[in-house]
Amino acid sequence: MFEIEAEESMYLGGVFVLGQRSVAYVTDERLLGDVANGHSTSWVFFDQPIDITPLDEKNEVAVLFGTSLLALYRYELSPFKMHILKHVRSERYALTTSCVLLGSSWSALTVIAGTMDGEILVSVPSSGSTIRTVLECHRGMVFDIIRWNEFLYSVADDRSLAVWDASNLTNSNQFIDNISSNHKSELDVRYGHSSRPYCVCTDNDGHIYTAGNDETVCVWSYVDGRLKMIYQRNIRCGPIRALHIMDRKLFVACESGALVTIPIDELCEHIEFQNHPWQNVRDFVRVHDVIYRVDENNGDGQKNFARFLSRSPLYATDALIMTYVWEKSCHFFMDNNGSQYWEYFNSVILSVNICGIYALIYCVDRIGRLLDVTRRTVVATLNFDDALNYHSIKSVMRISTIAVTSIGAKMFITVGTVSGHLFYTDFIPFSSNVLMDSSYQINKHFGRKVINQLKVQDDDIFALGGNGILAHFKVCDDGLLHVIAVGLACPWLHGFTPSSFSTSDDLILGFQGTCFHVVDLRLRDSVGIVPCGGSNRHWSFSLQSNYDVLQKGEIRKRRGRFEFLRNGVIVCVDLYLEHLHFLVPRVHRKEIIDICTIFDTEESSYVATVGSDHLLQIAEIGPQHCTTLEPTCYETFLPLFNSFAPTCVCTSVSPKSLQIVVGGEKGSVVMWIIVEPNTFMIGDSCDIRPISYKRPHSSARVMDIAVTSGKFTVSNVHRCECCCAVAYGDGTIEFLTVTDHEGIGDLSFQKMFSFGLRSFEGYENSDYSIFTKLVSWVSNDTIYFYAASTSGKLCTWKASSDCIPQFLSSTLVENCGLSALTPEITEDTTGHLAVGTDSGRITIFSVFDEDVGKLATIEYHAATVNGIVLKLKQSHLELVSLAQDCILAIHLIDIASKDVRCICAVPLDVFDPRSLVVTRYGAVVVGNGLQVIPYAEWLQCESSGSKSHP
Repeated sequence: MFEIEAEESMYLGGVFVLGQRSVAYVTDERLLGDVANGHSTSWVFFDQPIDITPLDEKNEVAVLFGTSLLALYRYELSPFKMHILKHVRSERYALTTSCVLLGSSWSALTVIAGTMDGEILVSVPSSGSTIRTVLECHRGMVFDIIRWNEFLYSVADDRSLAVWDASNLTNSNQFIDNISSNHKSELDVRYGHSSRPYCVCTDNDGHIYTAGNDETVCVWSYVDGRLKMIYQRNIRCGPIRALHIMDRKLFVACESGALVTIPIDELCEHIEFQNHPWQNVRDFVRVHDVIYRVDENNGDGQKNFARFLSRSPLYATDALIMTYVWEKSCHFFMDNNGSQYWEYFNSVILSVNICGIYALIYCVDRIGRLLDVTRRTVVATLNFDDALNYHSIKSVMRISTIAVTSIGAKMFITVGTVSGHLFYTDFIPFSSNVLMDSSYQINKHFGRKVINQLKVQDDDIFALGGNGILAHFKVCDDGLLHVIAVGLACPWLHGFTPSSFSTSDDLILGFQGTCFHVVDLRLRDSVGIVPCGGSNRHWSFSLQSNYDVLQKGEIRKRRGRFEFLRNGVIVCVDLYLEHLHFLVPRVHRKEIIDICTIFDTEESSYVATVGSDHLLQIAEIGPQHCTTLEPTCYETFLPLFNSFAPTCVCTSVSPKSLQIVVGGEKGSVVMWIIVEPNTFMIGDSCDIRPISYKRPHSSARVMDIAVTSGKFTVSNVHRCECCCAVAYGDGTIEFLTVTDHEGIGDLSFQKMFSFGLRSFEGYENSDYSIFTKLVSWVSNDTIYFYAASTSGKLCTWKASSDCIPQFLSSTLVENCGLSALTPEITEDTTGHLAVGTDSGRITIFSVFDEDVGKLATIEYHAATVNGIVLKLKQSHLELVSLAQDCILAIHLIDIASKDVRCICAVPLDVFDPRSLVVTRYGAVVVGNGLQVIPYAEWLQCESSGSKSHP
């Protein structure tokens, strides 16, 4: 991706946009959406332009190229042309990577150019090719330069920000000619980015903003000759390519296509830490507006003092309970009625954990007493001795969290420990010596890290692990825990440790390094960040009411209060929980691998995409998004994380559920089943569990997946939810079913059979080809498979309910690899297939029963065909094709006469296009970005020619 820079011109009524060896002129009418009157034209250069600036002389611009050539151009509008008037090349040949052009006329123009070698060269073109000043500081190519008042700021490949004295370099009206060639003008250099910074800008207050490949905006100040970083904000939308400040807002343009705006007051305001007056505090908890604390010296003698505190979980909203814990007693306080009482025990207390109205007091005798605090009675005594011996735990066990729920006449308790062990059991109330149970299959998910919190909802239990996971368990009638889903709680936030749920379902609390984060799960963004030193300290967080007086058009923000213990002092921070505002939403942080259609209705269309950022993203495309020719015609919902690098995605919709299947590296297949497909757009992905399958004894990647469309009955398989065929990179195809063996919603993949070219006698596969694309459909309880191979052959199989595959035929399409395959099924046994090749040729086949016959061939594209969509329109076939020549072509094929006619061709803005889908509102192309092409733009494109083929 190339950074786009635009300079306004007072004469043109538009902007210049620099691209790859070209410049485009875009009128104000087009920028403002008046497509009927707006137009854009371009001019191709012989070299890569780096910067352009308009001059006082009418219709004159200066352009600096990457080969250190500065040229003066005069342009015309109708038609758009550029005529070179003069040019000068620097005497010091160096590849230019960034520059600043200062001056309003050729005689006063000054060039400050950053080079590939890390030098900054200052020259005056009107006086010749002589270099006036060389600024040496960076140890890598200079990515961006900006001048503000008397200072020059630059960022380079060595991840540094440098400030220079620019007062004697140039003047806005005249050049100061007394510059020494060995002038030393760097003032300070600082490092703050973990990867390349690509851009730098300043505001009117003198703050410096840098951003780059680490997806982070750093805010700097330059005071008393020193650069100092004052704030960091992680954008997490892909590498940042450009920054701009306007109207006290910072606009951030990302490589993913996202455009984010942040008020600069939020970035420049320092976090205000307030200390409570108490000193030597050992522990504290907050219950509403009251803080309970334990001081270092709070009693007489060593055995007469409160050791620590415990309270209801932070996600609890009512009936809050707090207790002082002494050596053999607890002092409980109930918030709902203001009552309090003491409870005494015979053994030394190790931990007290509260859930709802229950408190578990665990003592050194390995006995846990479950207390009903409101009734002041012991509900059960729990014996951990056998469970601890089962895990060979001989040391003192520390309980970190509990969850208690009722199942019919029984109760169920789950206990999480500091060592990552999960204990559970069911019991009848008022039982004694209840034995606790545990399982290696459950404990292995926590990796011997602390279980920070358990939360119960009916018969579902959610657990937050110190290794960053969010686990979902279900309590069954047999009193056992079944694993439903386990995955990273916030996969987009690397190194994040979830510590607690919040009173709001969309927020999760935790730590990343030394910073506390309030994470919005639906927005995938940290809405509050506080540097506090890390998680090894006592802390508390609560949502607060916001009574701020709002201005017109202002939205009331959520507020939160974070308190933590530091050096015996309780520190309080008030936060505004603010999320990023997207002018253009992101789809993926990195390149998009594949796309497929979910729904295509009159109201809107929904598509699913997978990207290199391991996310599965669902986006909506509707008429409200396709009223203009802008490329940002989508709205995103429901992000789902896949731990494997994805290679393909496909979907299947049934009346009861939506199945989304993603194939990936190392033979991985992951499926998400959304029970209510019409409600997935709420954006909450926490309750959608993945079903994983890993092909045993093979690490071949998944090339393509075909979900079976139609009813197909598999023998001896009950409760079959879905069927799919998977093509692997070693030439093997597996047929998988998703079944619910126990009938409790515990779904899993089951392999039914596998096949490939080498699996059938009488067929020699001497070329060792593999299958790149795969499609299937069901007819009369028989499933047909069509696979395109790298040897140019289209192979056909079929299988009935007995799961015995039968090889039917192999058709040579072309002597090169096949790269695209799509079906168009008209009846049970009749349809058409379109096959794209690496040479750019597309072949259409007619399918009747088990026979495959050639219908037509299209020779249009000049590169590999990556995507095809085939649709039947009365007596014609409409074929939309996508190739790596960045052309989207639409052809019509007459089925009766076999004539092919090209309707139109649309040049694409997406580099390296990989896949496409066509909805009723237009085409969606993905690759290094996402582009929506409405039908209105199809109609505006002139036909690129027509071809007829017998």
